[in-house]
Amino acid sequence: METNAVPSSLIAKNLALAIYAIGVLAVLVLSILFLIGANIVPFPEAMIAYSLREIGVIYLGVGAIPMALAAWAVCRAHNLKNKENGKRTCWLVFAPALVCALPFLYLVGIFVYMAILGISHIISTGGIVG
Repeated sequence: METNAVPSSLIAKNLALAIYAIGVLAVLVLSILFLIGANIVPFPEAMIAYSLREIGVIYLGVGAIPMALAAWAVCRAHNLKNKENGKRTCWLVFAPALVCALPFLYLVGIFVYMAILGISHIISTGGIVG
């Protein structure tokens, strides 16, 4: 009895590559939105109204960790480090993740700054004033 089953390693390679390709497309679109996006606010009635440019930065920052995981999966599934020019190829695969890393660090910095501001306010007023 002969089966024509696809090896699981081939499925893993193709799945990693498909997820990575979707991530690269999202990074490309969001980067274009950030770079040439207008300061139009698509939902002005929202409680916190963001412009298209700010939405691009936030989504790039949120997508940093999933993009890094997808790039790691592609490097691991395709065994890029052991091929000729492997390190250079891995750096190129990780380039979209690095593009996402800068907005991620920016957002982390904003959260840390706001936390320090809140703690200093609590200390200076003697407690949480309700």
